[in-house]
This record gives sequence, structure tokens and C-alpha cells, in this order.
Amino acid sequence: MKRYAYFAASAVSLCAAMLYAATVSGAPSSHQQTPFMLVFSGELNGYLRPCECTKPMLGGMARRGSLLKSLAAASGIIKVENGDLVQERGAQNEIKAETLVDMLSAMKYDVFVPGEKDFKLGMPVLRSLQERFSGKFLCANVKIDGHPLFTGTVEKIINLSGTPIKILLIGLFSERYTAALHAFDNGLNIEPPVIALQRLKSRFSRCNYKVVVLHGDETEARDLAAHFPDLSMILYAHAPVAPLAPIVVGHTTLAYCGERGRSIKIADLQVFVPASMPRIREVSLGQSWKDNPGITLLKRDYSTRVKRENLLEHQIQLRPANGPAFAGSAACAPCHQNAYQVWQSSSHSHALKTLEVKGDDRDPECTSCHVVGWKESGGFISRITTPQLANVGCESCHGPAKAHVLDNKRPPAGDSKGSCRNCHISEHSPGFVFQSYWSHIKHL
Repeated sequence: MKRYAYFAASAVSLCAAMLYAATVSGAPSSHQQTPFMLVFSGELNGYLRPCECTKPMLGGMARRGSLLKSLAAASGIIKVENGDLVQERGAQNEIKAETLVDMLSAMKYDVFVPGEKDFKLGMPVLRSLQERFSGKFLCANVKIDGHPLFTGTVEKIINLSGTPIKILLIGLFSERYTAALHAFDNGLNIEPPVIALQRLKSRFSRCNYKVVVLHGDETEARDLAAHFPDLSMILYAHAPVAPLAPIVVGHTTLAYCGERGRSIKIADLQVFVPASMPRIREVSLGQSWKDNPGITLLKRDYSTRVKRENLLEHQIQLRPANGPAFAGSAACAPCHQNAYQVWQSSSHSHALKTLEVKGDDRDPECTSCHVVGWKESGGFISRITTPQLANVGCESCHGPAKAHVLDNKRPPAGDSKGSCRNCHISEHSPGFVFQSYWSHIKHL
């Protein structure tokens, strides 16, 4: 796959870091500062920013940049990201993973614990991501030839009123993903997390706070807490339903890291005594958080790279060669004037424009829901080549209609109700209810 010269990417990252550091975007007035914070999140699954096709939407790395910048007055902040930058392998996901690592670096993240989806990218890509990251890739129990693949632990020192406080961070990977790991590299082995922690236990006594970042689920986190009561916190991933509150096992607090960057979790730590429990709060990344310019710059660089790699064209080449033909919405107007006028007045009629304004109109992940016939033969190619298929048109819901235009006794083959749910999924359209949405485009 073609790449920018490394120095060019580095220059963009440097500019982004400078912009991030120089800009504070308004935090809600109710926000409270504390002496020491542990900021954590995970399972981004490729979500650089919310889709914004419907509002309000939560999340986005640029909003996260503003939130983290607002915390800068605290005496100490440790930032942790718990795995699964992207969902699958492939050219676009490689670019996306690189962009996310650059964003985490610009926001001065301390550690990243790889997840099973990150290993799908392959070891060469993962090593490249490790080199790009300004913090540490952390994982004590994934091994190759008997040696840990990444750094197992990191010790951070926070000075509170002249007193050094030592925090031990340990990265662990769940045994449950052994098969997934071997599917991409048979040379990798997973040491059981309990055995890895036993091996590292000698380091506990010299640290005030012991935090395990586990790329595993709540059951595994509970098991580790039961075996190692000296642990202060276990940050875990992969909850089928996000728990409403942290879990306490003995003196150990278990906290879910979240997914898709909709929010950031913050553990406020005021007093370091063995019996103390952190106060954990969740800050949703809604529209009150403005985009940080430095992180936005990196998002724009991502869009530029996607265009230069011609990823949209590559996917077009993979479509079926033959199939029912499309006619375009204008061809429906002579016989369906009322419906055509309703469409012209709807957001569907300028859906592609919303992507063009943001520079995402050549991004396959975005374009598919903003044009007609994206995955079908004879579907949208570009605004110049197939202007009649730009935007969400009549055939997006009713199916290819050229045969119907030529002979109105042959109805289009689409499922008008079911087709809505191809794009109005929970990630892009969380408030979607067919009847209420239908009221905006109702036609006969």
C-alpha cells in the first residue's frame, strides 16, 4: 500500500501536538479539578468521530482532546487506552490505526494495551504502531520465544505537595483470545494473567497504587482481584452491557473502560491510603465539547490519505459486474411528482454534500450510506461519472428502477422499510424509530 513519506506524517503529528497543547476548548462550568487523575477508555473500534448524520451524537477524538486539555490544571494525570483501535485488518484500517495512535500521542497518552482486534493487523503493522506511539505499548503476558512482546509494566511518579507517589501500571491480555491471536501469528503465546501477575508481584510493595489494565472481561477481572487483594484497580474491556457503576472486590475497584469513545472515565484520587477507593466519574463527549484543532488536523490528514490511496475506487472494482440497472431519482419525477418533491425537500437529497463539506466524500465507510447503489453493479462511482446517483435517492429505498421506468408494470425490487435499517443503525443513528423518521419523508 502506498504511504506518505514518514517525515510528512511526522510533520502533521508535530503540528497537531502543538495545536493541541496551545488550545483549551471550553469545559462545562461544573467540572472539578483534583490533584491526581487516572483517565481511561478503550475499544475505539475505528471511531475517529461521530457520524453526525443525526444529532445529538456522542464521542469523537477531537472532543476528547478538548476534554483532556481542560484537565491540565491537575497535579498529575495518567492516560490509559485499553485496546481495539480498529475492528478489522485492511488498508483503510491501517491508516485509521496510525491516525488514532498519532492522536493518542498528541494527547500525551501514557500507555496503550493492545486488544485482539489490533493483532489482526499483523505484527509488522503493530510494531509500526508501537514505534509511532509516544507512550508505551503495555502487555506483560503475550510472549514470543518465551519473552514478552511488549513492555509489561510502567511506573509513574506523581509529586503531591512534595511527596512522590508511585503508580504501577500492568498490561495484561486475556487467554480467551488465544485462538484469535494464533489465527494471525502462531508464534505468539499467552501466559495466564494470574501467573504473569504472580511473576510481577514483587514490584507491588514499592508502589503506592497498583493498576492492572486488562484486555479481558469482568469475570477475569474479578478472578484477578480475588487472587491479588493488593491491587488498587483493574480496568477491563468487553462488557456486553456497560455496568452502571464500578465494582468493588475487597479493596480493589473494577472499572469498565467503555467503547467507541463515547465517553471518558476519570478516577479521581485524593488520598493514597490502602483503604481508600477512587471516585470514578464518566464524562460524556457530547456537543458541549468543541473539537480540538490539533486533533482535527490529524483527522483531516486521515481523510486526505484515504483519498490518495484511492480506497473508494478499489472497493468499486470489487462490486458485481452485472445486475439490475439504476435510473436516478430524476427519472421517477414524471410519474411520481409529489414523492419527488418530498424527496427534494428532505435531507436525503443533499446527503453527499454533508460529506463533501467535511472532506469525507471519498471515504468508503462514509460514502456507502450517502449515495445510491454503493455495493451494487451500476451504482454510484463519483459525482462526475454518475451524478444521477449522488445522494440518498428514490432507489436507495425502492431498489434499482430502470426496468420500472421503461415498463411501469415491472415494480422496483427494493424493500422500502427494511432498507432504512441498512444505514440507520445504532452506531450512526441511535435514536432511529421508523415511524417518527418516516414522518419527515412521508410520500405516496
